[in-house]
Amino acid sequence: MKKLKTDYPIDIGQEWRYMTMFNFESIQSFHQYILDKLKHHKTSEKHAHNAKQIDYKLTNVHDELQYQDGRIETLVTGHNGDGVEEVKDSRTALDGTNQNLLSQRLKYDFEIIKNKIEENFDHVNKKIERIVNVNDYGADPTGKEDSTQAFQKASRGGNVHVHMTAGTYKVTGVKLPNNTVLSGEGKDVTFVRLADKTPAENIAITNEDMSGQAHNIGIKDFTVNGNKWRQDKKLKPMGGSLSSNVRFAGVKHGFASNIKSVDALLHGFDVTYASDPYFYEGDGVRVNEELESKYIHIDNCEATGFGDDGITTHHSRYLVITNNYCHHATGGGNNNGIEIDDGSQHVMLDNNMTEENYGGVEVKAHGNSSA
Repeated sequence: MKKLKTDYPIDIGQEWRYMTMFNFESIQSFHQYILDKLKHHKTSEKHAHNAKQIDYKLTNVHDELQYQDGRIETLVTGHNGDGVEEVKDSRTALDGTNQNLLSQRLKYDFEIIKNKIEENFDHVNKKIERIVNVNDYGADPTGKEDSTQAFQKASRGGNVHVHMTAGTYKVTGVKLPNNTVLSGEGKDVTFVRLADKTPAENIAITNEDMSGQAHNIGIKDFTVNGNKWRQDKKLKPMGGSLSSNVRFAGVKHGFASNIKSVDALLHGFDVTYASDPYFYEGDGVRVNEELESKYIHIDNCEATGFGDDGITTHHSRYLVITNNYCHHATGGGNNNGIEIDDGSQHVMLDNNMTEENYGGVEVKAHGNSSA
């Protein structure tokens, strides 16, 4: 395309008309060029995409072929109907390699995902060089004044590590942009507490971007108080992932480390896809993979007093849940310490403890959603 003329004269004369016509013809020519390129791309261009760029079911062609190659390599079609082939098939790891035992394959996959998450943890901390103190933006660590706007100002634009001093910060909810770490001085030293006026549907800590493109969000070293008994104990959970204390919704690469979640109206920690309501479109149907959370690590956290589950996952994959303590639910129903729920895939649990819940660990799906 010819470079458009921009140095227009002040007067609308012959030169002005010439430049306008020149620009119009250039744009028209470039428009036709784009149409021709699109037609060529759709009909005759070869090798336009690599296999990773082509969607296939819930993944892409490259990863699916690699996985199937690993399965086929040791797949022996049998006739005795005792399930030997399926057992052999289950030994194929995420990267398509074959392990001798199923337990070896699970440990192998666990290490792959864990190492991937640890690498990302280091990457996020090294990438975010700008550290700010939320108090400098008007936050009140005495808990008397609402600090919601101060958190918004401190984290605006992302690419920032927002730090909190010892004390209590009263908020109606904190939404973290991409490339953001929020930290305190430690559990039961720094508190983020939902204000009494907070509506039932609000979430104490969650991601700002709800398009499925949220990424690199981490929280560490503080206590989140959902203040579930506020407003004369009249509040009820609003359903879906609303009313939770901590939520990763459609986040790629995130972590919660050394966080204590107290008195959540719903869940202490919820890893889900980019949506407030949950997905109930029938068994065998999944959400678009782009909306899922991936590579999330919940480590050395504590959940207590939650109204539903301490830690729960929905329609997300490659999650590592380690060294956590979920105890003494107060919801009175199907309260589980850890629940791996609808549409969760490749979720690894290690060295967790649960106590005084309806169930310690529950792995399931609702009848109207995918396992």
